[in-house]
Amino acid sequence: MIFTLSRFCERSLNEDYGIPPEKTLTVSTGINIDLPSHIADREKTKSVILFVGVEWEIKGGPEMVAAFLELKKNQPDAELWLVGAKPQSVPEGVRCFGRIDRVTLARLFSEARLLCVPSRVERASMVALDAAAHGLPVICTHHGAGAERIRDGVTGILVDPRNTAAFAAAI
Repeated sequence: MIFTLSRFCERSLNEDYGIPPEKTLTVSTGINIDLPSHIADREKTKSVILFVGVEWEIKGGPEMVAAFLELKKNQPDAELWLVGAKPQSVPEGVRCFGRIDRVTLARLFSEARLLCVPSRVERASMVALDAAAHGLPVICTHHGAGAERIRDGVTGILVDPRNTAAFAAAI
């Protein structure tokens, strides 16, 4: 039996690798952080967009920055906080944290206005679950497992991150 973290991955095993459906099972996951003691009032937080991902290209880092630059035209006070990845150059208004511990990540979840997960292909989107534990809305790609974690229009918004204007509008 092969256990996967998303139906997207399970379908890939079945369709792309020929593994029989009776040999695969999606078990999903829980969160990777401690449950917060309180949920932040998002109306009182700064205009901070949080991006969490180590694999800059795969996680849609270039798409995130492009959408952020589009957004800055109408919201000059917006900030983008990058966690995990450290791109070679970043525009004004972008802060890089690199790899951080779970306690610091929990603090950033409570300080941000929303989380963006613009992955080119999202295999599990576990960070979306962590954000949800903090009551943080999520803008996530509809490519892959994003649609399994986000209820479009309810807990977040699903977008095509390659459409920069639409992605910026969703933010």
